[in-house]
Amino acid sequence: MNKRFYFVVLCCIFLIFYFSRLVFTPGLVPVEDINADKLLARTDETYPYLVVIQNNRISILNKTTKETLFTYTFKEPESGYKFLSDGILLYGYYPDGFVSCEVLFLDYNLSLRWKIISRSNTSGKYLIILPQSSEEFNGYILMLGGVRRDFEVDKGLLLFNKSNGKLVKVIPVYGEDLKVVKNRAYILRLNYTLGHAKEVWYEILMYDLGKGRFVKAVKTPAEVKYGEMFYAQLIEGEKYIGLHFSDKSQASDAIDKVCVYNLDLKLIDCLTFEYHEESYQDIYPKLISNVWIIGDYLILQRNSGEKEVYKINDV
Repeated sequence: MNKRFYFVVLCCIFLIFYFSRLVFTPGLVPVEDINADKLLARTDETYPYLVVIQNNRISILNKTTKETLFTYTFKEPESGYKFLSDGILLYGYYPDGFVSCEVLFLDYNLSLRWKIISRSNTSGKYLIILPQSSEEFNGYILMLGGVRRDFEVDKGLLLFNKSNGKLVKVIPVYGEDLKVVKNRAYILRLNYTLGHAKEVWYEILMYDLGKGRFVKAVKTPAEVKYGEMFYAQLIEGEKYIGLHFSDKSQASDAIDKVCVYNLDLKLIDCLTFEYHEESYQDIYPKLISNVWIIGDYLILQRNSGEKEVYKINDV
């Protein structure tokens, strides 16, 4: 009888301890003894170039001497770039994506490897590209966008051969932002319903690039109000995927929300920051400007330049 009693007591203690960890242990815990800049220095990718963007003009400079080594002016009003493993991707585009785009890929000697010029008045087909969401995987450059053929638009995740820039395929998974971790593509998509009861929400989709199949989608806790200004992006880590959602309306009330998921899209925890000040000028320094996930740590940087570090506990 006593043995059975002690066994039951031990089981109860174990269950209380186990479930208390699940219920009471926060997934994101602030830490003050970790230097954010030292964490960031671990992943500081050393590229020999500095890229300067002035409207639709991109210049590549020697990082040390600041000498201009390469310049390109796009015909499109917006431009951007991304450092890839074996070259620099440059792009110019219209914000709505429906007029034209240009994409250049340079190696690290700044020699042009290939160029895409895609305009509606020069070809029977042209690409609708959102190149700020470019990533790379297994010899491919991935972009969110679509291919227009006559009046048909094939939207999704575009796979380009990195060696020659040829479009290989379009995967019918689309959204607003893209991150690739290991062999998985994570896509942030905005969904909404039409009609009298309008609803808007963000969800994250997971696509297995190795197996070539859609895996799952999860609805995020970001509260999106119909008709208001907002901003959202995915944050890439080696073991985690983050979401930064912000109410960007220039009002005396604003919200920042940062959520962290494991690579199976299990929600670990969210941080919510609400700002209530007399004016947007008082709020602006407090808003989150950058988010990083490095190892088991989440780093937030405010517009004021201040940084905060949180430990990620995936229990």
